[in-house]
Amino acid sequence: MPELVKIPREGAEDRQMSALQEDYTISHCNGMVTQLLAQEPALGDLLSEAVSPLRDAFGDGRLLKVRAQQSDDDSLLKVAVQLPADFDGDAERALSIFDKEWWIKNCHRSCGSLVFDYEIQDAV
Repeated sequence: MPELVKIPREGAEDRQMSALQEDYTISHCNGMVTQLLAQEPALGDLLSEAVSPLRDAFGDGRLLKVRAQQSDDDSLLKVAVQLPADFDGDAERALSIFDKEWWIKNCHRSCGSLVFDYEIQDAV
């Protein structure tokens, strides 16, 4: 008789991280990102919901990076929209549009643990 093998079920945190990795590049501090998402479950939902407004503001095809930053007092997640050195738009204006259209209405849900910004890659 064949032996039954139990397949481990993916936990909620693993599913959330897998879903986020479809839209975001998560920094090498993956454990710290996972820890912050576990401490503040609303952050995962906010990150998922932010993808479309970020793309609306900065354009499709932009790399979205998430990394954890830690200070003496607390930790937070930073999302950076990666823009090429020859970005033909106004990055500050794009961030302002994102803020006005979506982030200001939703930032209270982050408990101060999430920051959105952009980074312009160096031209080589």
